[in-house]
Amino acid sequence: MTLEQLKIFINIVEYKSIRKASNVMFMTPQNLSKQMLRLEEELNVRLYIRTNAGVLLTEEGEQAYAYAKEIVNKANEMYEHFHISTGKKEDITLKVSQSAVLYM
Repeated sequence: MTLEQLKIFINIVEYKSIRKASNVMFMTPQNLSKQMLRLEEELNVRLYIRTNAGVLLTEEGEQAYAYAKEIVNKANEMYEHFHISTGKKEDITLKVSQSAVLYM
């Protein structure tokens, strides 16, 4: 699982549409779908159901959304903390293992 996958998932949920999320993230809908399939396979759950009206979260998707928001928010806090305190303008890459998510 990557931070990017979690950001994609959050955008899909908040825009209730893969197409709208892809436009905002400047990615193709196919790429977003592929990343979500990988995330679902890794978590071994179905996160959402596609409908003509958009996407509907499953029960597991609701839970995953709450975790994803928390993880991304914490990553943003960490990024801001270190960039403000050090004045550095470097990118930080954070990868989260599945086991770390289980303990949050």
